[in-house]
Amino acid sequence: MKRHSDVAMMRSPRKMGRLVAGLVACPLALVGMSSVAHASSSVTNINMWEGDTGPAATALKAQVAGYNASGYGKTCHAGTTFIAATGHEFTPKLLTALSSGSGPNLVLSYSEPQDMAEVAATGHLITLNSYMSKDGRPASYFYPAMMKASTFSGKVYSFPTDGGDYAILYNKKIFKEAGIAGTPTTWAQVTADSAKIVKSVKGVYGFYVPFGVNEWTVWTFESMLWSEGGHFLNANNTKAEFGSSAGVAGLNVWVNLLKKHLAYPSSLSNSAQNAGYPGFQDGKVAMYIDGSYDLGIDDKALGAGNVGVFQFPKTKQFAMNTGTNQSFMLKGTPAQETCEWDYLKYMTEPSVQANWDVATGFIPTVKAVAQTPTYKAFVAKDPRLKVFVQELNYAHTRPSIQNYAQISAELGTQIEAALMQQKSAQAALSAAQAQANQILASSAG
Repeated sequence: MKRHSDVAMMRSPRKMGRLVAGLVACPLALVGMSSVAHASSSVTNINMWEGDTGPAATALKAQVAGYNASGYGKTCHAGTTFIAATGHEFTPKLLTALSSGSGPNLVLSYSEPQDMAEVAATGHLITLNSYMSKDGRPASYFYPAMMKASTFSGKVYSFPTDGGDYAILYNKKIFKEAGIAGTPTTWAQVTADSAKIVKSVKGVYGFYVPFGVNEWTVWTFESMLWSEGGHFLNANNTKAEFGSSAGVAGLNVWVNLLKKHLAYPSSLSNSAQNAGYPGFQDGKVAMYIDGSYDLGIDDKALGAGNVGVFQFPKTKQFAMNTGTNQSFMLKGTPAQETCEWDYLKYMTEPSVQANWDVATGFIPTVKAVAQTPTYKAFVAKDPRLKVFVQELNYAHTRPSIQNYAQISAELGTQIEAALMQQKSAQAALSAAQAQANQILASSAG
């Protein structure tokens, strides 16, 4: 699953942020078509922009070929254009391209779902509600939290096509050396186990907290907030509420791990990732937060069978945040829009998505995928994946508001200050909340 923008986070965020996107005025002058248009005048060609590399590029090529060889290919032919750009660079470039009237028919795996409201405001997105109601893709077809990221003001603008969340990855050997038999389910137990590790295993910290001013830090903190029963915004998205006692309590869990010297004291992020897995792979920390997409490289570094997974712990209740890449349609001719919808339907068929998830490491967005023979066999080979899928049953998602990115940037800066013990958790969150309310008031006015 590696591709999120520790953001959007699914290639922590290198992670879920699939590299979909740099746009310029002439789309075909970008990096080049990876599949060419069909020459027949009776066939409608659609161009899809994507940014997959490695195994995902191979998987997408197979998916597109499967679509074109299916019954759809009699009237529609899909081609792709590879765009080399990181996820967070996509939105401003997309907005520029849309304002000039250039762009693809479909965007695949948009890695900044928190910015969908801003894209929707351009008027170029096609709402999917009417298609969904008559063509076998109701909202209930997908996991609820993932669909929330696709919805703005009651209208559905995209489908979640690459699912991601996070859990705790841990070093089994270190746990054994520290005499820890089971895995924690609460943050109090994480703290206690971290103390055992620091005491028993020389040079190893129990945990790595998500340092940084980026979306990865905010994305993971939101689960701490929800676990305490708090809310990011009020019900009508006009006021920030993350500076509540719930938010302070959630953030203080991480602050106290640092104050007690049980968590690694500085950032382990780099240009490729924000989760901190280099420290985990080097044996500096026993536990850290990451997604299923990094299991392979952790296994390679630490040895098969030494990397375990347990669900994101709770304080008062279990909570999870989804990081979901979105695919969406842009306005074209009636024939093009028909083909665009057909491709969205095809790629969200349970059997098609199961093949995609197995090849890429993403987790399902379509509920029925988990019951397909392909995905069942995949999980049977690596039961750790069940943790990530099961967390979807109580997952939330970030608010779909136009100014989320600005609010997140302010919040990330203040969380970092609290983790660095430059401010108290209360002072940091209060400052971020005040800034968020100014942003919200400004946009309302």
